[in-house]
Amino acid sequence: MTVVIDASIAIKWFVPENLREQALDVLKAEDHLAAPDLLIPDLASLALEKARRNEISSLQARTIMSGIESSGLELMPASIVCDRAIEIADTLDRSAYDCFYIATAERLDTTLITADARLCTALRDTGLESVVRVLSA
Repeated sequence: MTVVIDASIAIKWFVPENLREQALDVLKAEDHLAAPDLLIPDLASLALEKARRNEISSLQARTIMSGIESSGLELMPASIVCDRAIEIADTLDRSAYDCFYIATAERLDTTLITADARLCTALRDTGLESVVRVLSA
């Protein structure tokens, strides 16, 4: 089965933080992982933020970026889902970044797994709640 992941999941593959084991389980358990190619700058931003807060080193931040390349993750060009992402973002008053992940999951007829519980809460009663699943303990 294919699932879409976002940067909140991918960062946990490399950095010890809350729900890391569950994120690693997603990496191990799923047959096929996908994300919009927006994941690369999104993950780089998270890694750099962690380096600036001295949670990881700059070298670790760069290692994360090379590690994601070897993860087997399929990256879908964001341009393919751009119109739908903007439509979702406009309708839900959410960031376009979040909505690229949702639109990718819709396009692949699968589920987005995220550690962003606020995103899942925002999708309640929108018709999109079935597209997104929050990672939990």
